[in-house]
Amino acid sequence: MSQDIETLRMWIRFLTVFTMVAVTSFPVVYAFTPWRSRPLGRILMFLGISYAFAFNITTLFSFWRPKNLLWMFGLYTVMLLFIAFASILLTGWVWKLNRPFFRRRKGE
Repeated sequence: MSQDIETLRMWIRFLTVFTMVAVTSFPVVYAFTPWRSRPLGRILMFLGISYAFAFNITTLFSFWRPKNLLWMFGLYTVMLLFIAFASILLTGWVWKLNRPFFRRRKGE
């Protein structure tokens, strides 16, 4: 592997753009399905959009850095809060869906 910092930076940027396209493709493709009809579909779309937003901003910041670092940290905070909130909603919904399996059946 190369020790040249510019070559390594180029590979990281390539992988960042590749990941951005992969992560953004999920909400784009999922938008053409009837995801609004179920709560789990809405939560998955929220999580997909949160990840896509985070990777799109990360890709943007790998090519361009804003001069105001507080603005950048604020944007990172919002990104992480969206991902955390969507993950908590998904965990809660999956727990709610699986809860009947942990209950005892009547008569046992």
